[in-house]
Amino acid sequence: MRRPIAVLIVMFLATGVSAQVEDLQPRGWLHLNGYTHHFDAPGANDELYGLGFTWYTQTTGNIERAWEADVFRDSACKPSAYAGHSWIYATRHWKAGLLAGLMYHRNFIKEDRWCLMPIALPFLELPLRAFSIRAYYVPPVRSRSDNQIAFQILIPSIR
Repeated sequence: MRRPIAVLIVMFLATGVSAQVEDLQPRGWLHLNGYTHHFDAPGANDELYGLGFTWYTQTTGNIERAWEADVFRDSACKPSAYAGHSWIYATRHWKAGLLAGLMYHRNFIKEDRWCLMPIALPFLELPLRAFSIRAYYVPPVRSRSDNQIAFQILIPSIR
């Protein structure tokens, strides 16, 4: 349990807590989780419905930082969740980022009795006029069945 807490503390310190007030431009986005494509898990539930939220805390040039959290149904229709910090490289037409955080998933019981593990998920985002579409890549770290792409729709909720 000490390792995941240490990971969260390091992420918090790396977010630039000492940032200048004028640098902060908070923006909130609601996540609508939906379809996931499993590459190596035939018969797995691909409809991972859920909700989440992103809170952008800082933008420096093309780099954006945000806190994120989601609750969703996993491939076996059981509740799962994650919370973490993301670093995003933004251009006018697309964004690429990495979400580092802590995930609760019932399948993590073999690795941790509390079903918690640190995660690092790369993603691509396509900003559109009224919403954005994001695709996360889940690499096959624990097993081949982890290999998947998860899609979200992000809706601006707080400006």
